[in-house]
Amino acid sequence: MRKQKKSMLVLVIIMAFVATALLLPGLIGAGKPEPNGPPNPRFTDNDNGTVTDSLTSLIWLKNANCFGANNWGEAMDKAATLHTGECGLTDGSKKGDWRLPTKEEWEAFVDTNYFNPALSNTAGTGKWSEGDAFNNVQPNYYWSSTTYGAYTDNAWFVNIVHGYVYDPSKSYNFYVWPVRGGN
Repeated sequence: MRKQKKSMLVLVIIMAFVATALLLPGLIGAGKPEPNGPPNPRFTDNDNGTVTDSLTSLIWLKNANCFGANNWGEAMDKAATLHTGECGLTDGSKKGDWRLPTKEEWEAFVDTNYFNPALSNTAGTGKWSEGDAFNNVQPNYYWSSTTYGAYTDNAWFVNIVHGYVYDPSKSYNFYVWPVRGGN
């Protein structure tokens, strides 16, 4: 009988410890404001042909259609050789500073709350419109730099209309929207 009481006491202590561990973080944070989505402004026009994404720290080319549609290899080359003097850039960037965004960077960039395009405005509070903060966004597909796993003939791309990513053949022609920097 005594052993049974001791076991019950240990069980009650363990349950109290677990309940405290689960509830305490919520109680400690009580009264603090919850994050309300992306930072405002979400995008900052740097007035040099670039736009900074405050959520990811990536710097995007302001002109989302400087290079037109290209296959993946051409898209990779065009992004890698972008520099000041091209595409409206006056930021001092050199060849090798720019690249295609990764699949994960595209997923962080698009906003699937919006459609055609799945892109928020500068403040991050509404749907994007021309010149806010980007120009020439095409209602089409944009390449990522990410190859599709074991299928090295495929690479991920984003459909900017609805914000979903897919993995077609690298031989297709999709748009090029370079980035640099990031976390």
